[in-house]
Amino acid sequence: AIFSNYSRRKKEEGRSGLSPCQTKATVMDRVRELNDFEADTLLAFDRNDEQNHIRYGHRWLPEIMALFGETRPVDEFVKATQANFAAMAKIHGDRTPHALAPDVRLTGAKLRELALKS
Repeated sequence: AIFSNYSRRKKEEGRSGLSPCQTKATVMDRVRELNDFEADTLLAFDRNDEQNHIRYGHRWLPEIMALFGETRPVDEFVKATQANFAAMAKIHGDRTPHALAPDVRLTGAKLRELALKS
């Protein structure tokens, strides 16, 4: 969780011109140059974990969208979701919804409750 704050991440991307994945790869290259085996191993683990999140999203996001009747193309849906997160961060003092208290965020329990209503 190198980037835990949405707005900070966006500012960092704007300054460096790099995406979070590119930034992480650059850090990994520099750590490797320092011959820091432990840091290199931890960063590799983190990067592999992120790659699995991406694979999961590519595989399952279209399926989840279909279950909820979402008909927009995936790219359009993702851009709209990112815009919604940016708007939520502004409303909540530059904190993303996952950083909010459980009573004001969409938790797993609330998702289950919504799913059981239909």
